Amino acid sequence: METPMKRTYILQAESIIIQAGCYLSNFLRMGSKTKRLAMQRMLRTKLLIRSRSILLIRFSSLETLKLQLTHKIFSQENAMNIKKIHLFTLCLLGWVGLMMGCEARLDSANNNSEITNDDFSLLETLLAKYGTIDEACNELDTLCKSNGEGCSIYDLFCKISNDIDYVCLQMHNACREGKQKACDIFSSSCDQSSVLTDSSLLVPDAGGVSLDKGAVPGKDSAIAPDVNPPQHDISPPSGSDGLGTPGTAFKPFGTVTLTPEFNVNGAGSNVDSMAFYEDNDPTKSIMFVTAKSNAKLEVWPYPFTKEATAFTDSCFSTSNGVLVDQEADLLYVTAPKTDKVCVYSLPSMKYIKTIQTGSSISSIEPNLALMKKNSNKVLFVSYDRKIYSLDPATGKNIGSFSLGHDLETMYPDPLGGFLYIPDENSRTGVHAYLPDGTPYKKAGNSIFGAGDFEADGEGVWLYTCPANGTSDNGAGFIIVSDQRSTLTDFEVYDRMTWTHLGIVHLSGVSNTDGIALTQQASPQYPKGVFVALDDDTSVAGIGLDKMIQAAGLICK
Repeated sequence: METPMKRTYILQAESIIIQAGCYLSNFLRMGSKTKRLAMQRMLRTKLLIRSRSILLIRFSSLETLKLQLTHKIFSQENAMNIKKIHLFTLCLLGWVGLMMGCEARLDSANNNSEITNDDFSLLETLLAKYGTIDEACNELDTLCKSNGEGCSIYDLFCKISNDIDYVCLQMHNACREGKQKACDIFSSSCDQSSVLTDSSLLVPDAGGVSLDKGAVPGKDSAIAPDVNPPQHDISPPSGSDGLGTPGTAFKPFGTVTLTPEFNVNGAGSNVDSMAFYEDNDPTKSIMFVTAKSNAKLEVWPYPFTKEATAFTDSCFSTSNGVLVDQEADLLYVTAPKTDKVCVYSLPSMKYIKTIQTGSSISSIEPNLALMKKNSNKVLFVSYDRKIYSLDPATGKNIGSFSLGHDLETMYPDPLGGFLYIPDENSRTGVHAYLPDGTPYKKAGNSIFGAGDFEADGEGVWLYTCPANGTSDNGAGFIIVSDQRSTLTDFEVYDRMTWTHLGIVHLSGVSNTDGIALTQQASPQYPKGVFVALDDDTSVAGIGLDKMIQAAGLICK
């Protein structure tokens, strides 16, 4: 029996083969310069696709052949060396492409960034007129051939197959890339339960965004793609809050003012940053607060209103950056004016080791971020304008890069594989960078929030959808502290579109450095809690349920 999930896997395998075949067939009939570009794109497609799971499914002989061929091509150990790909495989791919009647325009049209809102509006109009995706795709084909209208959107969503499952799969990907119109079409016209719920297996367009964006395959092992993935995981994540339903963008809400539920002042002097440890029992979770002017790391057990004995250790005399690796139960703390990162186990606070970055910069505000790609992690440590990347397991220095602006904090987007970094002093907005320091661009821009900041851009954090924080459908919001001396503006941006949604004020809270949040549900905070530094002395907090409700930031 062919289930929706099986059909989705088949469509994935077919589309991988056809896309690669199209590129190869175009390559065989193009000039030398174009050949190189086409081949690069084909190889890039190969790196984008993680074919784990697909091999384990047994369908008809045709599908099995395609699946085996897919694995043969897309799991080469040396993915960038064309000589390692068997000649027979290349010839067969070229034959597939030629048999499908691929045209050279696929290379330019199959680029999500070229699809405009007018293109999506045309598809919406046709869907309303004809009622089905199949009929709408047929009409798009007719329009493209007759007057050139709608060719880009036809090539991306309909050309390989106008089967509803495949079109919806591509629409799902476009939605996750921030195309709100694609989200609307997906929600209204697609059976969301039939779309595969593991985002790592969704087939991007051949020129699309890699799940391992920014990684250098074969060079940086900590951020290299998983080319030999596990062979026994064919089930998508369970539960209704999986990745099968793409998130939708939020609507602007203006300005809302809320009253903090607590404002606590602990043993630390000149406090700066916070992080939450989420225990399996939420009533045993902990908030940590760093101090730049004494040797005390504040420890606040749930519900974060009564301080435990402050933590001290010879590894640091003052502290600034703080980070919790929830999966590994580890706490990372930076020691200002040194190159040290102190590592402790949680919840015991037992000293584990000291990581040294090798930085010669005497920064009083070194900070931290942790990015996970596949099963590997990268630890980022910042010093003013320079960022070091390290393997947190070994402490090995992977690389470093410098920015053209100051920074105090950074936060990773786990799906996009990039860092959000506010410009601390020049008020240019929030910058997005890949792990190697290359600007990450969305719709041609790598900066958002220009003109929104009246003071320093300080703390930054990401709220992900669904609201329980246990999975990620690509939607959510970014919150950044605009460090006004009278009243901090917490600037809020849509994660998918980078649109400015509004400003949140916490009454009486000003001059904010760090911010943090946990989406862990607990008896006192059913949707988690948001906390912010108040004028270098205390930490103010409010339940996320209240903030979300007031601003209309409800995950859909």
